Amino acid sequence: MNNILRINSSIVFLILTIPWAFKYFYPFTNYDWYMICSLIAYTLIFLWFLMLDSELTKRIPPKLRPSNTWFLINLFVLWLWICIAHIFFGPGHEFRVTGFAALPFLIPAFYFLFTMVSTYNHLSKLLTYAEEQQEVGLSNRIGEMVLFFFFFIGLWWLQPRIKKVLEKSEIVAEKYKSFRK
Repeated sequence: MNNILRINSSIVFLILTIPWAFKYFYPFTNYDWYMICSLIAYTLIFLWFLMLDSELTKRIPPKLRPSNTWFLINLFVLWLWICIAHIFFGPGHEFRVTGFAALPFLIPAFYFLFTMVSTYNHLSKLLTYAEEQQEVGLSNRIGEMVLFFFFFIGLWWLQPRIKKVLEKSEIVAEKYKSFRK
């Protein structure tokens, strides 16, 4: 995984954007191909996020390592939400809900926004902790969160920083501590 994350920014950009290009610029007559390209595109980005989480966590001191449980849950929920949306809501399909009937749709929509912000927060936290080797406040990580949000543009600034962090050696936590001197 480490070698995949060290790829040049332009190659990563091409790998992650080719499915998007097919999705938006190739006129599919069959919606199934559009859906497949969409799911491949999102899956590639989420796999890249998982690899990034795994490799950056290895370069953070054990005292600072944030838990990635919520990150994994939120990333899976986000991927599942996008898959369901692409399966059930194709182009040209719309439904309109107004009034109190819209309230049950607000809770999942807010959770969807929470998962996105939480995912970008976790990735920015890992990147800044691995760079600084100390805890970095949220106000200093907002820029990284914005770069992860606008991923295809932010990739050009994030990838060189990621490559620089991945050149550091892994920090291995001690498995056994001895009380003898």
